[in-house]
Amino acid sequence: MPRRRSSRKPPSQRHRSPWRFWITTALVLGLTAAAGLAVGIGFMVWQIPPIETLLAARPTGVTTIFDREGRVVASIQNGENREIVPLDEIAKSVQYAVIASEDIRFYDHMGIDPRGIARALFTRGARGGGSTLTQQLAKNLFLSADRTLTRKVADMWLALQLERTLSKKQILEMYLNQVYFGHGAFGVQAAAKKYFGKKARQLEIGEAAILAGLLPAPEYYSPYRNPEATKDLQAIVLKRMVDGGFITPEEAREARETPLKFANTPDYAYRAPYFTSQVLKQLTDRFGPDLVERGALRVHTTLDLSLQEEAEAIIREGVARYKRTAKVGQGALVAVEPGTGAVRALVGGTSYDNSQFNRAVQALRQPGSTFKPFVYLAAFTRGYIPSSTVEDAPVNFGGYRPQNYDMRYHGMVSFEQALAFSYNVPAVKVADMVGIDQVITTARLAGITSPLPPELSVALGSAEVTPLELTGAYATLAADGAYAEPHLISRVEDQKGQLIEQTQTRGTMVFPAEAVGALHRCLAGVVNYGTGGGARIGRPAAGKTGTTSENRDTWFAGYTPNLACVVWLGNDDNSRLAKSATGGQLAAPLWARFMRKAHARLPVEELKGAVEAAPDELASATEVASEAPLVAPSPEPTAPPSLEPSPLILEGTPLTDPVPDESASFSMPGDPSAAPSESSNVTSPEPVTSPG
Repeated sequence: MPRRRSSRKPPSQRHRSPWRFWITTALVLGLTAAAGLAVGIGFMVWQIPPIETLLAARPTGVTTIFDREGRVVASIQNGENREIVPLDEIAKSVQYAVIASEDIRFYDHMGIDPRGIARALFTRGARGGGSTLTQQLAKNLFLSADRTLTRKVADMWLALQLERTLSKKQILEMYLNQVYFGHGAFGVQAAAKKYFGKKARQLEIGEAAILAGLLPAPEYYSPYRNPEATKDLQAIVLKRMVDGGFITPEEAREARETPLKFANTPDYAYRAPYFTSQVLKQLTDRFGPDLVERGALRVHTTLDLSLQEEAEAIIREGVARYKRTAKVGQGALVAVEPGTGAVRALVGGTSYDNSQFNRAVQALRQPGSTFKPFVYLAAFTRGYIPSSTVEDAPVNFGGYRPQNYDMRYHGMVSFEQALAFSYNVPAVKVADMVGIDQVITTARLAGITSPLPPELSVALGSAEVTPLELTGAYATLAADGAYAEPHLISRVEDQKGQLIEQTQTRGTMVFPAEAVGALHRCLAGVVNYGTGGGARIGRPAAGKTGTTSENRDTWFAGYTPNLACVVWLGNDDNSRLAKSATGGQLAAPLWARFMRKAHARLPVEELKGAVEAAPDELASATEVASEAPLVAPSPEPTAPPSLEPSPLILEGTPLTDPVPDESASFSMPGDPSAAPSESSNVTSPEPVTSPG
């Protein structure tokens, strides 16, 4: 009987599933990657010293902050900034509040919490982060604040080692004595005294919830600065305490309804609090809070303590005087050394005890006409000169129609005249002539870092900036075009005097000296015979006034070859000042007082290239300017294709002062409450005017 031939194909001819190939490849690659990751993590862990060695080697000492002359400004880690207390001396309510807020599974995990990490990833941090209290303690004790994979692996490994070495009670005690609660309060005992005037063992449930709520961002959520946010955070922490079974709903309701009484204790046991708090923030960001508080650092700053105290007095007294006459509620002053970027004085408000909000570095305000110098500098770098002319006449940029403060026009004017008397239409036309992108680039090179939209209204100061960055930009002008980043810290040393970090202070030339010299001449004219007469200090100086929408902000920004300084006055709620309030009337005199003090022992220096025009030349500037040729042709104004018609309307007002200050003013079209001001005007196709 013949054998039946098998229909089974040999192995080489069999059909192979492509899925098997890809699955096998993925498994191999996955295992290879996992092995590589394991080796990498193992190598990083191998480099970390044993936890016993780290605990024994932790430095202790006082971090000292000095001014430029070596005078002590602050000493960190003293009896007022931190006081170590045992866990038994810390109220249970505080322990429960911190655990409920920061690490609800503290007593269940072994240093890292996979469930917490998964929860943080799933909720994107809405229900807390993934780091445990032990990880946070490890980072604060031994590591920097860098957000890197190496640091994250290190804090997880160290957290496991801390849990192996210490008890939960010891870890919680160390954490509560270590963590920063804001306003110079390191540890819960200092925080209890700072905020409530009592010891940590005396804190009630509602007070404990406040302290726990501060931990993610203590300066921002400070009850002295942001009481509404503080109260909201208290409610969140109380709910978490109820959900965790630490308190009853009735106890939470009683705590919410109990009025909060905060202690009126002074902030920080050191001088120059606005400057020093910013230094501490930078140090903490770079080195972590524990090294700042315990590392015995020697921090040398750029501060001139004598000038700082003078600046604090000027802002405090000036605001007190203007509060009655011009409805001014706050002020700021920043002084920067040209060529080095060294911040010599920084005042962020009238009283640090009453408000820790640092307006010098945190407040974004419209600069108004103090931005105009960058428009003209952009033109000077393209070949224009102070005697170049532009027609001050009505113009329409696709619905955007700038107007002058007095709703009048002045015909052909020179660039110098337009800047000295702060005419708005010429500034916008010049910005259009050179291109708004070129103006923005010029401002960026000078040191403006805040967002600047590519709109012509930017020429009149519609984009917001901080006083510090505006001062840094004017310092670039004062240095004849050399930019140096503003900085507060010169160098940091350890307790043995070994250098840890040093700031480079060499400036970089970003503008041609000839172009900056032309701007010197124009801005010297502002002070000598323009809107900034109140800023005269008896030596060569240059600057620009600024007053924004409906007199909401008043500025004077100026410089000598030795120092750049900016003064801002206004209100935190952006409410209006008096109708007569201008930068020339309010900010310029304060600027002059400070600059006279700063230059009292300095020799007189000229501004390079600032050969000013005689007053009689400017008196007939219209006639002179009409005959002066442009270095480059002035194109007919056309609407830039990338610009949309502005929905804002800027209104102007005649001044009682014979030398007006015009700067950017913004109000909504048709707003009947928009009082006219001496500020820049940008109107819609249907201009709205207000009675003078």
